[in-house]
Amino acid sequence: MNKIKLSRLQKTALTFALLVLAVVIGFRFHERLELRLDPEPSRTVPYPSVEVLEIKFETFVESMIFQGEVQADDRAVISARATGKVLKVYPAEGESVSQGNLLVRLDHEEKNRELERIRAVEDRLRSDFDLADKQLSRQKELFAREIIPRDSLDVAEHKVVALKAQLRENQAGLALLLEQLKYVEESAPFNGLVQKTYVQKGELVSPGKPLLELVSLENLKAFFSVPQNDASKLMPGMPVSMHIPALDDSEVSSVIHSINPALEQGTRNMTATAFFPGNADRARPGMAVNVHVELNKTQEAVIIPAQAVQRLGTESWVYTVEDNHARKRKIETGPTRQGRVMVLKGLEEGELLVVTPDQRLKDQSQVSVIRKQGAK
Repeated sequence: MNKIKLSRLQKTALTFALLVLAVVIGFRFHERLELRLDPEPSRTVPYPSVEVLEIKFETFVESMIFQGEVQADDRAVISARATGKVLKVYPAEGESVSQGNLLVRLDHEEKNRELERIRAVEDRLRSDFDLADKQLSRQKELFAREIIPRDSLDVAEHKVVALKAQLRENQAGLALLLEQLKYVEESAPFNGLVQKTYVQKGELVSPGKPLLELVSLENLKAFFSVPQNDASKLMPGMPVSMHIPALDDSEVSSVIHSINPALEQGTRNMTATAFFPGNADRARPGMAVNVHVELNKTQEAVIIPAQAVQRLGTESWVYTVEDNHARKRKIETGPTRQGRVMVLKGLEEGELLVVTPDQRLKDQSQVSVIRKQGAK
Protein backbone atom coordinates (compact mmCIF):
# COMPACT_ATOMS: atom_id res chain seq x y z
CA MET A 1 0.00 0.00 0.00
CA ASN A 2 1.49 3.38 -1.01
CA LYS A 3 1.85 6.00 1.71
CA ILE A 4 0.84 9.58 1.01
CA LYS A 5 3.79 11.88 1.31
CA LEU A 6 3.20 15.44 2.43
CA SER A 7 5.36 18.36 1.58
CA ARG A 8 6.86 20.52 4.25
CA LEU A 9 4.32 23.26 3.48
CA GLN A 10 1.40 20.87 3.78
CA LYS A 11 2.72 19.55 7.09
CA THR A 12 3.01 23.08 8.40
CA ALA A 13 -0.60 23.91 7.37
CA LEU A 14 -1.96 20.74 8.96
CA THR A 15 -0.09 21.39 12.18
CA PHE A 16 -1.52 24.94 12.31
CA ALA A 17 -5.09 23.69 11.74
CA LEU A 18 -4.80 21.14 14.53
CA LEU A 19 -3.46 23.81 16.85
CA VAL A 20 -6.42 26.15 16.08
CA LEU A 21 -8.90 23.30 16.71
CA ALA A 22 -7.27 22.55 20.04
CA VAL A 23 -7.51 26.23 21.07
CA VAL A 24 -11.24 26.41 20.17
CA ILE A 25 -12.02 23.21 22.08
CA GLY A 26 -10.07 24.46 25.07
CA PHE A 27 -11.91 27.82 25.04
CA ARG A 28 -15.37 26.13 24.93
CA PHE A 29 -14.36 23.82 27.79
CA HIS A 30 -13.24 26.83 29.81
CA GLU A 31 -16.58 28.59 29.26
CA ARG A 32 -18.57 25.57 30.40
CA LEU A 33 -16.38 25.21 33.47
CA GLU A 34 -16.91 28.86 34.38
CA LEU A 35 -20.67 28.49 34.07
CA ARG A 36 -20.60 25.54 36.42
CA LEU A 37 -18.35 27.20 38.98
CA ASP A 38 -19.99 30.64 38.70
CA PRO A 39 -23.54 30.26 37.24
CA GLU A 40 -25.64 33.27 36.14
CA PRO A 41 -27.89 34.36 39.01
CA SER A 42 -31.58 33.33 38.51
CA ARG A 43 -34.17 36.04 37.79
CA THR A 44 -36.24 37.22 40.73
CA VAL A 45 -39.97 36.32 40.42
CA PRO A 46 -42.07 39.39 41.35
CA TYR A 47 -44.55 39.10 44.21
CA PRO A 48 -48.27 39.06 43.33
CA SER A 49 -49.62 42.61 43.12
CA VAL A 50 -52.93 42.98 44.93
CA GLU A 51 -55.57 45.61 45.50
CA VAL A 52 -56.94 45.77 49.05
CA LEU A 53 -60.02 47.15 50.72
CA GLU A 54 -60.19 48.37 54.29
CA ILE A 55 -63.06 46.51 55.95
CA LYS A 56 -65.70 48.61 57.71
CA PHE A 57 -69.14 47.89 59.10
CA GLU A 58 -72.00 49.00 56.86
CA THR A 59 -75.77 49.12 57.06
CA PHE A 60 -77.14 46.12 55.19
CA VAL A 61 -80.76 45.78 54.10
CA GLU A 62 -81.59 42.10 54.07
CA SER A 63 -83.20 40.97 50.85
CA MET A 64 -84.15 37.84 48.96
CA ILE A 65 -83.92 37.12 45.24
CA PHE A 66 -86.66 35.36 43.30
CA GLN A 67 -86.87 34.42 39.62
CA GLY A 68 -89.92 35.07 37.52
CA GLU A 69 -91.10 36.39 34.18
CA VAL A 70 -92.59 39.53 32.76
CA GLN A 71 -96.33 39.26 32.17
CA ALA A 72 -98.98 41.58 30.78
CA ASP A 73 -101.78 42.51 33.14
CA ASP A 74 -104.10 43.12 30.17
CA ARG A 75 -104.27 40.20 27.77
CA ALA A 76 -106.90 39.18 25.23
CA VAL A 77 -107.33 36.24 22.89
CA ILE A 78 -109.27 37.56 19.89
CA SER A 79 -111.56 34.77 18.63
CA ALA A 80 -113.73 34.51 15.53
CA ARG A 81 -117.37 35.49 15.97
CA ALA A 82 -118.45 34.48 12.47
CA THR A 83 -117.85 31.70 9.98
CA GLY A 84 -115.71 32.45 6.96
CA LYS A 85 -112.32 32.23 5.28
CA VAL A 86 -109.51 34.44 6.51
CA LEU A 87 -108.84 37.11 3.88
CA LYS A 88 -105.96 38.77 5.70
CA VAL A 89 -104.16 38.89 9.03
CA TYR A 90 -102.82 42.44 9.22
CA PRO A 91 -100.22 42.52 12.02
CA ALA A 92 -97.47 39.92 12.38
CA GLU A 93 -96.33 38.42 15.66
CA GLY A 94 -94.37 40.95 17.67
CA GLU A 95 -95.91 44.02 15.98
CA SER A 96 -97.42 46.83 18.02
CA VAL A 97 -101.01 47.89 17.38
CA SER A 98 -103.17 50.76 18.55
CA GLN A 99 -106.73 50.54 19.81
CA GLY A 100 -109.10 50.26 16.84
CA ASN A 101 -106.48 48.98 14.37
CA LEU A 102 -107.78 46.26 12.06
CA LEU A 103 -106.41 42.85 13.02
CA VAL A 104 -108.19 40.20 10.90
CA ARG A 105 -110.63 40.35 7.98
CA LEU A 106 -112.84 37.40 6.96
CA ASP A 107 -114.41 36.75 3.55
CA HIS A 108 -117.95 38.23 3.64
CA GLU A 109 -119.13 37.69 0.06
CA GLU A 110 -121.40 34.82 1.09
CA LYS A 111 -122.93 36.94 3.84
CA ASN A 112 -123.46 39.79 1.40
CA ARG A 113 -125.40 37.43 -0.87
CA GLU A 114 -127.42 36.23 2.12
CA LEU A 115 -128.08 39.86 3.02
CA GLU A 116 -129.44 40.55 -0.46
CA ARG A 117 -131.68 37.47 -0.25
CA ILE A 118 -133.11 38.48 3.15
CA ARG A 119 -133.79 42.01 1.98
CA ALA A 120 -135.54 40.68 -1.15
CA VAL A 121 -137.68 38.41 1.06
CA GLU A 122 -138.50 41.42 3.21
CA ASP A 123 -139.62 43.43 0.18
CA ARG A 124 -141.85 40.56 -0.95
CA LEU A 125 -143.34 40.06 2.54
CA ARG A 126 -144.09 43.76 2.90
CA SER A 127 -145.81 43.78 -0.47
CA ASP A 128 -147.84 40.70 0.48
CA PHE A 129 -148.65 42.21 3.86
CA ASP A 130 -149.86 45.49 2.37
CA LEU A 131 -152.12 43.58 -0.03
CA ALA A 132 -153.42 41.26 2.72
CA ASP A 133 -154.09 44.22 5.00
CA LYS A 134 -156.18 45.95 2.31
CA GLN A 135 -158.08 42.72 1.65
CA LEU A 136 -158.75 42.36 5.38
CA SER A 137 -160.21 45.86 5.51
CA ARG A 138 -162.50 45.05 2.60
CA GLN A 139 -163.48 41.70 4.15
CA LYS A 140 -164.40 43.45 7.39
CA GLU A 141 -166.66 45.85 5.44
CA LEU A 142 -168.35 43.02 3.58
CA PHE A 143 -168.78 41.01 6.76
CA ALA A 144 -170.36 44.02 8.46
CA ARG A 145 -172.86 44.20 5.59
CA GLU A 146 -173.45 40.46 6.00
CA ILE A 147 -172.31 39.80 2.44
CA ILE A 148 -169.61 37.23 3.36
CA PRO A 149 -169.55 34.61 6.12
CA ARG A 150 -167.41 34.75 9.22
CA ASP A 151 -165.02 32.11 7.83
CA SER A 152 -163.94 34.37 5.01
CA LEU A 153 -163.11 37.14 7.49
CA ASP A 154 -161.14 34.68 9.66
CA VAL A 155 -159.05 33.59 6.67
CA ALA A 156 -158.20 37.19 5.82
CA GLU A 157 -157.27 37.97 9.44
CA HIS A 158 -155.13 34.82 9.69
CA LYS A 159 -153.23 35.75 6.55
CA VAL A 160 -152.36 39.21 7.94
CA VAL A 161 -151.20 37.73 11.27
CA ALA A 162 -149.04 35.14 9.46
CA LEU A 163 -147.41 37.76 7.25
CA LYS A 164 -146.69 39.93 10.32
CA ALA A 165 -144.93 36.98 11.94
CA GLN A 166 -142.92 36.26 8.80
CA LEU A 167 -141.88 39.91 8.64
CA ARG A 168 -140.70 39.86 12.28
CA GLU A 169 -138.79 36.62 11.67
CA ASN A 170 -137.16 38.03 8.55
CA GLN A 171 -136.25 41.25 10.37
CA ALA A 172 -134.65 39.24 13.17
CA GLY A 173 -132.60 37.30 10.62
CA LEU A 174 -131.61 40.57 8.96
CA ALA A 175 -130.49 42.09 12.28
CA LEU A 176 -128.46 38.95 13.10
CA LEU A 177 -126.80 38.97 9.68
CA LEU A 178 -125.97 42.68 9.95
CA GLU A 179 -124.40 41.97 13.35
CA GLN A 180 -122.43 39.05 11.90
CA LEU A 181 -121.16 41.30 9.11
CA LYS A 182 -119.57 43.44 11.81
CA TYR A 183 -117.69 40.33 12.96
CA VAL A 184 -115.91 39.76 9.66
CA GLU A 185 -113.49 42.45 10.83
CA GLU A 186 -111.80 42.19 14.23
CA SER A 187 -110.08 45.25 15.67
CA ALA A 188 -107.71 45.80 18.59
CA PRO A 189 -109.58 46.48 21.85
CA PHE A 190 -106.56 48.30 23.33
CA ASN A 191 -103.00 49.43 22.57
CA GLY A 192 -100.70 46.44 22.70
CA LEU A 193 -98.44 43.89 21.12
CA VAL A 194 -99.40 40.86 19.03
CA GLN A 195 -98.11 37.99 21.13
CA LYS A 196 -99.21 35.15 18.83
CA THR A 197 -101.22 34.56 15.66
CA TYR A 198 -103.26 31.37 15.32
CA VAL A 199 -104.59 31.55 11.73
CA GLN A 200 -103.32 32.12 8.20
CA LYS A 201 -104.80 33.59 5.05
CA GLY A 202 -107.28 31.21 3.41
CA GLU A 203 -108.04 29.24 6.56
CA LEU A 204 -111.71 28.55 7.28
CA VAL A 205 -112.73 29.59 10.77
CA SER A 206 -115.91 29.29 12.79
CA PRO A 207 -117.15 31.12 15.90
CA GLY A 208 -114.86 30.50 18.87
CA LYS A 209 -111.72 29.82 16.82
CA PRO A 210 -108.75 31.83 18.27
CA LEU A 211 -107.38 34.31 15.74
CA LEU A 212 -104.57 36.01 17.63
CA GLU A 213 -103.42 36.95 21.13
CA LEU A 214 -102.93 40.57 22.11
CA VAL A 215 -101.10 41.81 25.21
CA SER A 216 -100.96 45.33 26.58
CA LEU A 217 -97.56 46.94 27.24
CA GLU A 218 -99.02 49.58 29.53
CA ASN A 219 -99.36 47.45 32.67
CA LEU A 220 -96.48 44.98 32.74
CA LYS A 221 -95.75 43.07 35.91
CA ALA A 222 -93.20 40.67 37.32
CA PHE A 223 -94.81 37.33 38.14
CA PHE A 224 -92.51 35.30 40.41
CA SER A 225 -92.57 32.15 42.53
CA VAL A 226 -91.90 32.20 46.26
CA PRO A 227 -91.01 29.00 48.18
CA GLN A 228 -93.62 28.36 50.85
CA ASN A 229 -90.97 28.58 53.59
CA ASP A 230 -90.26 32.19 52.58
CA ALA A 231 -93.83 33.23 51.87
CA SER A 232 -94.45 34.34 55.47
CA LYS A 233 -91.68 36.96 55.13
CA LEU A 234 -93.43 38.75 52.27
CA MET A 235 -96.45 41.02 52.25
CA PRO A 236 -98.02 43.50 49.80
CA GLY A 237 -96.38 46.89 49.83
CA MET A 238 -92.84 45.66 50.53
CA PRO A 239 -90.22 47.39 48.32
CA VAL A 240 -88.61 45.39 45.52
CA SER A 241 -85.98 45.97 42.84
CA MET A 242 -86.46 44.27 39.48
CA HIS A 243 -83.86 43.53 36.81
CA ILE A 244 -84.31 41.93 33.38
CA PRO A 245 -81.08 40.09 32.44
CA ALA A 246 -81.85 40.32 28.70
CA LEU A 247 -81.72 44.13 28.92
CA ASP A 248 -78.81 46.31 29.95
CA ASP A 249 -81.06 48.53 32.02
CA SER A 250 -80.35 49.00 35.70
CA GLU A 251 -82.76 47.80 38.35
CA VAL A 252 -86.14 49.51 38.66
CA SER A 253 -87.96 49.99 41.93
CA SER A 254 -91.48 48.89 42.75
CA VAL A 255 -93.49 47.23 45.52
CA ILE A 256 -95.17 43.87 45.90
CA HIS A 257 -98.68 44.27 44.52
CA SER A 258 -100.25 40.94 45.45
CA ILE A 259 -99.45 37.50 46.87
CA ASN A 260 -101.54 34.53 45.79
CA PRO A 261 -102.11 32.27 48.82
CA ALA A 262 -102.86 29.24 46.64
CA LEU A 263 -99.88 26.92 46.11
CA GLU A 264 -98.74 25.95 42.62
CA GLN A 265 -99.15 22.29 41.80
CA GLY A 266 -95.86 20.43 41.57
CA THR A 267 -93.57 23.12 43.02
CA ARG A 268 -95.78 23.90 46.04
CA ASN A 269 -94.67 27.53 45.67
CA MET A 270 -96.74 30.64 46.13
CA THR A 271 -96.80 33.37 43.48
CA ALA A 272 -96.50 37.12 43.81
CA THR A 273 -96.66 40.11 41.47
CA ALA A 274 -95.05 43.54 41.27
CA PHE A 275 -95.84 46.10 38.56
CA PHE A 276 -93.16 47.79 36.48
CA PRO A 277 -93.09 51.57 36.50
CA GLY A 278 -93.68 53.54 33.32
CA ASN A 279 -89.96 53.62 32.42
CA ALA A 280 -89.85 49.88 31.64
CA ASP A 281 -91.05 50.29 28.06
CA ARG A 282 -88.30 47.99 26.69
CA ALA A 283 -89.63 45.06 28.69
CA ARG A 284 -91.65 42.45 26.86
CA PRO A 285 -93.96 39.71 28.15
CA GLY A 286 -92.14 36.41 28.59
CA MET A 287 -88.74 37.91 29.49
CA ALA A 288 -87.02 36.48 32.57
CA VAL A 289 -86.81 38.84 35.54
CA ASN A 290 -84.96 38.77 38.86
CA VAL A 291 -86.85 40.28 41.78
CA HIS A 292 -84.97 41.51 44.86
CA VAL A 293 -87.37 41.78 47.78
CA GLU A 294 -86.17 44.07 50.55
CA LEU A 295 -87.17 42.66 53.92
CA ASN A 296 -87.95 44.92 56.84
CA LYS A 297 -84.63 44.09 58.48
CA THR A 298 -81.45 46.18 58.59
CA GLN A 299 -78.25 45.52 60.47
CA GLU A 300 -74.64 46.63 60.76
CA ALA A 301 -72.42 44.02 59.14
CA VAL A 302 -69.19 43.43 57.25
CA ILE A 303 -69.98 43.75 53.53
CA ILE A 304 -67.36 42.76 50.93
CA PRO A 305 -67.29 42.43 47.12
CA ALA A 306 -68.43 39.01 45.94
CA GLN A 307 -65.36 38.74 43.69
CA ALA A 308 -63.10 38.58 46.75
CA VAL A 309 -64.70 35.33 47.94
CA GLN A 310 -63.30 32.00 46.79
CA ARG A 311 -65.27 28.81 47.23
CA LEU A 312 -64.70 25.08 47.03
CA GLY A 313 -67.65 22.89 47.93
CA THR A 314 -69.14 24.24 51.14
CA GLU A 315 -65.97 26.09 52.16
CA SER A 316 -65.54 29.82 51.57
CA TRP A 317 -62.43 31.91 52.17
CA VAL A 318 -60.76 35.24 51.41
CA TYR A 319 -57.25 36.63 51.70
CA THR A 320 -56.25 39.51 53.93
CA VAL A 321 -52.89 41.30 54.03
CA GLU A 322 -50.75 41.62 57.15
CA ASP A 323 -47.15 42.89 56.96
CA ASN A 324 -47.15 42.43 53.17
CA HIS A 325 -48.07 38.76 53.52
CA ALA A 326 -51.34 37.10 52.47
CA ARG A 327 -53.41 35.43 55.17
CA LYS A 328 -56.04 32.89 54.18
CA ARG A 329 -59.22 33.46 56.22
CA LYS A 330 -62.15 31.05 56.25
CA ILE A 331 -65.43 32.94 56.38
CA GLU A 332 -69.12 32.28 56.81
CA THR A 333 -71.24 34.23 54.34
CA GLY A 334 -74.80 35.50 54.46
CA PRO A 335 -77.06 37.07 51.83
CA THR A 336 -75.65 38.40 48.54
CA ARG A 337 -77.02 41.44 46.77
CA GLN A 338 -75.84 43.43 43.77
CA GLY A 339 -72.42 41.78 43.80
CA ARG A 340 -71.79 42.29 47.53
CA VAL A 341 -71.75 39.65 50.26
CA MET A 342 -72.49 39.86 53.97
CA VAL A 343 -69.81 38.14 56.07
CA LEU A 344 -71.20 36.57 59.23
CA LYS A 345 -67.92 35.23 60.64
CA GLY A 346 -64.22 35.39 59.86
CA LEU A 347 -63.41 39.09 59.32
CA GLU A 348 -63.01 42.11 61.57
CA GLU A 349 -63.33 45.83 60.96
CA GLY A 350 -60.06 47.49 59.93
CA GLU A 351 -58.51 44.45 58.24
CA LEU A 352 -57.21 44.76 54.69
CA LEU A 353 -59.09 42.50 52.30
CA VAL A 354 -57.60 41.38 48.97
CA VAL A 355 -60.18 42.25 46.30
CA THR A 356 -58.15 41.20 43.23
CA PRO A 357 -58.30 37.39 42.90
CA ASP A 358 -54.95 35.84 41.96
CA GLN A 359 -54.32 32.11 41.59
CA ARG A 360 -50.77 32.60 42.94
CA LEU A 361 -52.03 33.69 46.35
CA LYS A 362 -51.25 31.24 49.12
CA ASP A 363 -51.38 31.49 52.87
CA GLN A 364 -48.26 33.34 54.12
CA SER A 365 -47.12 34.25 50.58
CA GLN A 366 -45.56 37.68 50.18
CA VAL A 367 -47.54 40.25 48.20
CA SER A 368 -47.19 43.77 46.88
CA VAL A 369 -50.07 46.18 47.63
CA ILE A 370 -50.64 48.43 44.62
CA ARG A 371 -53.82 50.18 45.72
CA LYS A 372 -55.86 50.60 48.88
CA GLN A 373 -59.57 51.26 48.60
CA GLY A 374 -61.78 52.86 51.17
CA ALA A 375 -65.06 51.31 52.26
CA LYS A 376 -67.73 51.47 49.58
